[in-house]
Amino acid sequence: MMRLLSLRLPLTALCHRVLSHSRGCSSVAAVAKTEETRQLEKLYRQINIKVKGADHAVLDSYCRFVITAAKALGINIGGRVSLPTAIQKYTVLRSPFIYKKHRVQYEIRTHSRLMQVKQITGTTADIFLEYIQRNLPEGTVMSVYQQKLEDLPSLLVEKPVVEEEKTQHFKASTSYRKRK
Repeated sequence: MMRLLSLRLPLTALCHRVLSHSRGCSSVAAVAKTEETRQLEKLYRQINIKVKGADHAVLDSYCRFVITAAKALGINIGGRVSLPTAIQKYTVLRSPFIYKKHRVQYEIRTHSRLMQVKQITGTTADIFLEYIQRNLPEGTVMSVYQQKLEDLPSLLVEKPVVEEEKTQHFKASTSYRKRK
């Protein structure tokens, strides 16, 4: 009897491999030094992972796998949300030439699930998304929407007002009113 091998890769081996190959370094200390020299890292407010497929049991199993992988990496992930099922109905003639009244109806159901990852850094997000994408089962589609955190523009940030400036502004406005 032949046993099927699991295609899921160990998470620690993947993290080490991604970190070492993507930056050309083999040690964690060297990776930390290269990170310090780079500019500030990207931060994501929220990442929405939407998975679609024909079989709801496969989708549920994959969602459990994603949540388990997120907990192993220490990532804050919400539970899965079942989105409405899209149903496409097709009506076809039963016979090729005559008997137009005899028809057959077929339908295709597409189930979808949504998972939300919140407050995550760019490198962690890249490693996590690559890991779950490599283990995506057959017949499913994954789409990812990322919301990036950015600094406020300098025009919107208020400059601190010194108390002396406030009193001078107040004196100027009251002296103007007294003249009238």
